[in-house]
Amino acid sequence: MYNESYIHEHKQRQMEPFWWVTAFLFSTLGLLLGLTFIIGGPVLFAVYMKTWLLLFILLIPLGIWICIALMRVLKRMVWRNRHLSSYRLEKNQITYHTWNENHKTDSEGTINFNHIQYVVASIYLIKDNHAYTKSRIAEQVPRTALAPVLYIVYEKNGQQQILVVPFYMDTAINTWLQGLKENQIPLLFSSLNLYDMEEEERFQTIIKGEKQLPFTFEGNWMEQADSLNKEWFSQMEDITLPEEDNSEEEYLEMKRKEQETKKIHFRAWLRAAARVYPLLIIGSYFSIYLGESHIISDDGVLPGLILLIISAYLYFHFQRAYLRKSLMPRFWVESFIICLIHSMFAEKYGTIAEEITTGILGASIIIIAIVWIPYLFVARLRKA
Repeated sequence: MYNESYIHEHKQRQMEPFWWVTAFLFSTLGLLLGLTFIIGGPVLFAVYMKTWLLLFILLIPLGIWICIALMRVLKRMVWRNRHLSSYRLEKNQITYHTWNENHKTDSEGTINFNHIQYVVASIYLIKDNHAYTKSRIAEQVPRTALAPVLYIVYEKNGQQQILVVPFYMDTAINTWLQGLKENQIPLLFSSLNLYDMEEEERFQTIIKGEKQLPFTFEGNWMEQADSLNKEWFSQMEDITLPEEDNSEEEYLEMKRKEQETKKIHFRAWLRAAARVYPLLIIGSYFSIYLGESHIISDDGVLPGLILLIISAYLYFHFQRAYLRKSLMPRFWVESFIICLIHSMFAEKYGTIAEEITTGILGASIIIIAIVWIPYLFVARLRKA
């Protein structure tokens, strides 16, 4: 359907190979972890025939959930990489072939310039920007960025329709705006967050023509966008904007505060980890001593559960000012890694040490089923 003669072709980009391989490897590791949770308990019980190993059955639903969730993610990633929308700016028309990810459908067609009523230029937030940027310059590109987007309003069969053409942080937008300008297509600008609106809401907002600023393209969108944004807000200052609509300055300020919050949370985590995990290792060695002294049994996960529940309480307590639910799976993963490493080194200290650390390692796996108890305890004390 495309003419061989065209001015510019704009395509959605595939994920860069490095990030694709990275995502695939992490997803594979996650699937292996999920499968371990599903079959690990029954296999261990069949081999060792110890009653406490039945506790691993509690992890089977979690393993199933992990596998299903990761399979959905991988399926969506593969679909995105195989179904890329493309747009062509030609001398007297625009041709397109777009894909709808939600409905898994495609649409293609041609828009003659004579049928285009006007074009609204705006900005949208592009996420994971580095994953779609050439590897050699990926380090210079922010993870999230404000990129341009065009909403082409045209008439087809007596009805108004809109073609959405999102761009990346490159110069392709300049070619399109120049081509539209040369064909005397009216250009408008809006700082409204049109991209994240529902399709019908976006259509009605654009068609009504409210909060849109006419402009003349001057050759460089990146230089002109900032002045357009300021002019748009100065003209719309008497209009109450929806809460979700932010200017570029507001977005950058939001990102700055977000980075500061992440640093504060990291420092709180570092203080908690530096206090709790050394105590966890010391507690493991103390458990070995108690086992060798025949004070506690070396067969079972109860000593490990007690040790990990105490560690979890301290972990949440030291981060009580920034307590949030994501700390529970984080503690689970971190404590499992530490217990796994410790069990590897404990083998050389004898059979009892090996049994004790194996029990603690088993407890670190099933602790996810009860880690919410110390979490809620700390949360209740914080509110008291």
